[in-house]
Amino acid sequence: MYGLHADRTYTPSANGTDYWTLAPSVRWKPAPRFEVQAGPTLQRVIEDAQYVKKATAAGEVPADFCGLRCVFARMDQTTIGAEVRLNVSCTRNLTLQT
Repeated sequence: MYGLHADRTYTPSANGTDYWTLAPSVRWKPAPRFEVQAGPTLQRVIEDAQYVKKATAAGEVPADFCGLRCVFARMDQTTIGAEVRLNVSCTRNLTLQT
């Protein structure tokens, strides 16, 4: 038994952050007790206000900031990964997954 699954999510946000994930996978069951699933993952995050660091600031800074200002920047991140799973059914009530 085998199968093909594609999972795609997109989450736009009003505050300027966009997330999307694409994760297709292939499933194969070579025996009744064993199942193997594998596939690549692609994730993209675009964040308009990602915290970078605190920096010394000239001019008027609130007292609780200790003379520092927070620096934010736009982050555009792409992550590529791989996922491999092995399921083994030992009994009706016990399944191991790695």
